[in-house]
Formats: sequence, structure tokens, C-alpha cells
Amino acid sequence: MTDKSCLLFRIVTILVSLLGFSATQAAEISIRVVDAAKRTPLSDAGVCLGTPADPQQFGAVRTDSQGSASFSGVPATPLMLTVSRDQYRGYRVRHGVKRFDVVIEVGLQTGGLGPLCEAPRTASADQQTRLSVNRFSVNGGRRVTRRRDVTIAAVVAGAPTHYRVSEQADFGDAQWLPYALPGRFELSRARGRKTVYFQVRRFRGEGDASMQSVSEVARAEVAFE
Repeated sequence: MTDKSCLLFRIVTILVSLLGFSATQAAEISIRVVDAAKRTPLSDAGVCLGTPADPQQFGAVRTDSQGSASFSGVPATPLMLTVSRDQYRGYRVRHGVKRFDVVIEVGLQTGGLGPLCEAPRTASADQQTRLSVNRFSVNGGRRVTRRRDVTIAAVVAGAPTHYRVSEQADFGDAQWLPYALPGRFELSRARGRKTVYFQVRRFRGEGDASMQSVSEVARAEVAFE
């Protein structure tokens, strides 16, 4: 082998080694989730990082009190990032290859619907007994309905006994119903965008005494055409 050929061989070998290292190196991806309007951090948001084929391939976690979540050892590959939180519109975007550690900030818009990241919650003993509506949907989250009769579904913690649902934020026209979901709800006659409010309670009565606890109000939107 000539000196020129030997030098060319060495250059090619070095390039192949560098490319191989670059393709296999792993990065740490940090996600910071904020309210898009207020720019305040959002805790307990679900963050899923994966690929277009498997959006949770590299994990599904919840943001901390600072709105942050991180993933280590992420390979150099095209990524799919999904972020969701109660009362906010879900976010899903493809990202290119990340060969170095990066921080991605995601601003969530209020309003519900959109993609969902089903990240597990680690609840304390107190949280496990506290009533909460973790997710509420109308017609499975579809944006438009041509029928007034729609389905409602919810993911709820805290063993509720009743629920109520209404298009009025104060539930002025609603009664408490035995908790059994999925269920159905009839929208008002006027066509257009509807906001449907939902709440659960845990009620215990014994003789003349009773005890009641209620959840915060959840809501979902759907357009009746």
C-alpha cells in the first residue's frame, strides 16, 4: 500500500469511527412545561418521550413542582414529544435528532382536548383518598358532534359515589347522579361550541348525620354542528 493510500485509509477509518460514535452517543433531554399565557411552571403534567412508532419508548413521567421532567440516555434518533395536563390542550410534536443535552420548553394552552400522555401518578396516602377528576372527556375527546346525545367518561381518584354534569358552570340545572361511567349527556339545542362541566362527590349518610366531599370542577369542549 502506498503512503498516499495508507493516509487515505487512515482518514476514512477515523471518519467512520467518529460517525459511529456520533450515531450511538446518548443525550439527556430535559422538558420544562409552562402555562403558555402566564409563563408559570406547570407541575403534574404528563410528559412522554419516544419515537413516532412508539411515543412512550423512552419513558412517561410527571413534571415536578418546577414544571420539569428529564430523560437520560436518549439515543440519536428522531423523537416524538407528547405533553398533557388537566384543563390544558395536549401537545405533540416531532423533534429531530438530539446529539447533545438540551432543554425543551413547552407552553400549554388552556382548554382541554388534544393528545394525551398517560404518565403514571405516584400518589401519597392522602392523595389516594382525596377526590380528583384526572381526566374528563365528551365523545372520547372528538372535537365535533352532530348529535345532542353524547357520551361522557372520566378518570377519577378517591372513590366517588355521585357525579353531576352540566353546561352551566354553577350546575344550576344539574342533579347528583349515582356514579356509573361511561354515561350519556344531552347537549342544549343551540348549535355551536359547548363547554360541559363535570364534578364528583363522595357522600355518606347515617341517620340524621351526613358527610360530603366534592372534587374540583373539570370541563371539556365540543362543537355541536
